[in-house]
Amino acid sequence: MSRKTLHARPLRPAEKRAVQLQEHEGMPTQWTATTIRLAAVDIVVAVIYLAPNVGIQGSNWSTLTELADYLHVQGLPFIVAGDFNAEIDEMEATCMDRFLGAEWVTPGVVPGGHRSIDLVLTSASLRTLLDIQWDDASPWATPHTG
Repeated sequence: MSRKTLHARPLRPAEKRAVQLQEHEGMPTQWTATTIRLAAVDIVVAVIYLAPNVGIQGSNWSTLTELADYLHVQGLPFIVAGDFNAEIDEMEATCMDRFLGAEWVTPGVVPGGHRSIDLVLTSASLRTLLDIQWDDASPWATPHTG
């Protein structure tokens, strides 16, 4: 009987520094990633948080560009999940999806009528394999949606 294992390679601090623009060197940005190997295929899984009430500018723009540059350099299929504090139409204006050959995904209508700001950006090649749903039982589900 063969044994299957999950291989993971987390983002190292030097790799994150390598994608920071010189003028933002040392600035903390809220994203991280790990590369996992599933059935002989490497996939980058990343999480991101963009600050509320800032829009797509300042530190939020730096965070997005760092993550996009990292994903682009890796050249692997990816899934990015996070609280973007922006809806898909606002995120499309960044052209991040076009730059990375990706698609924005949301689990559908947000329970409670909240803004749909918890999003997934995934490689087009993975899109049909994903089933994104709201987690009503998560510890942060009330009064928020996750």
